Amino acid sequence: MNKSKKATRQKWLYGAVALGTAAAGVAVATADLPAYAAPVALILSSTTGPSAGGNALTGTATPTTANPSPFPDGSTLAVQFQFYGTSNTSCYGAAASQTASPRPAASVAASGGTTTAGVQNATGVKRVSTTKIAFTVPTGLSLVSGQTTSKWNVCVYDTSTSSLLATTTYTINARPKITSITPASSPSLGGQTITINGEGFATTAGATTATIGGAALTNIKMNSSGTSFTAVTPQHAPDSALAVIVSTSGGTVSSLDPDNNNLPQDNSNATNDAPIPFSYSNGVTVTPNTSPNTTSVDIDVRGVGFQDFILPDANSDNDSEVARVLLLDAPYAVGSTSTAVAECTGVLVIDDTELICSLDLNGADGATDADPADNIAEGTYTLTVVENASDQAADVATANPSIISSGSTFTVAPY
Repeated sequence: MNKSKKATRQKWLYGAVALGTAAAGVAVATADLPAYAAPVALILSSTTGPSAGGNALTGTATPTTANPSPFPDGSTLAVQFQFYGTSNTSCYGAAASQTASPRPAASVAASGGTTTAGVQNATGVKRVSTTKIAFTVPTGLSLVSGQTTSKWNVCVYDTSTSSLLATTTYTINARPKITSITPASSPSLGGQTITINGEGFATTAGATTATIGGAALTNIKMNSSGTSFTAVTPQHAPDSALAVIVSTSGGTVSSLDPDNNNLPQDNSNATNDAPIPFSYSNGVTVTPNTSPNTTSVDIDVRGVGFQDFILPDANSDNDSEVARVLLLDAPYAVGSTSTAVAECTGVLVIDDTELICSLDLNGADGATDADPADNIAEGTYTLTVVENASDQAADVATANPSIISSGSTFTVAPY
């Protein structure tokens, strides 16, 4: 709207106010002039994001009595990010002396560690409704001169009427990166403490989260500089090449793209961008983990992935694609059960993480120990769960025996 039209509308408003003053009890309605109402508050889908933008946001305006439809039909919307500073705490056009229209775009400039200027235009602006818009944060919205955070005014204009419709603030933070994960593996039961090193991690409690294969890490403990944290792995079925995803106020980073540049390896700013895949091995724990060799004992086995097991029956042999629970004195020989000292029978799968079976240690199928020579020799063994114990060559790759760990050892000894 040009200045003459704006002046005419303002004169009409002033005249109406004067008329209302002269006629006692007559109220003056100004709600029909939404273009000149104060800009409303804008609520963003996220108030923080990564340096160099590129992320999409939605903004929901808070209607007021004077302005029930902040983004009216026919409006031509523009969204600008204007630097927030000591002398620039509001959007241009909020003051009566300023024209409510977008400012010329300007690159982010800095003096030392403090940004002193910058105007960036959002892209892909879409009007969803009279109260909601969507847009993409400009890629030029970047940290400069070693900054780790920077605050910006978000200004929504209607360029067809030179009106400032809605405002809020937005903060950009350094994008997180991952440099190493130690160890980069965990037993399937989880509970493994790992250390993730990198940069750009938020130090505020709860501000940094992480997942592996979609499952959340727990007990995250961050160092004071935001360059390293420890966490405990969740349960996960055995798998490899999993992504560790770290999310902070500066965005997310995947261990499969650890320098967070969405580019192939070695096509970046001299960072070590070799993928860091995470793997889960098939580990189990057993309770109890000791028994004399004069009896049969029921064993509670904890792990992950039991629900889909095909269990042996009376007709099962070494050709059968069935799961078996074996007591071993050496690593499992893939495709053969002949190295087993004993087999845990009567397997009952409780759920995906628990099964119970009976381990006969006296060599008499649970009967009275008539011949001690049949007893399993005293010593320490490993209880191993094998997903497919078939000795057929085509099945060897799917054996997936559980790893040897302290949790899976079983000791045969007198109480």
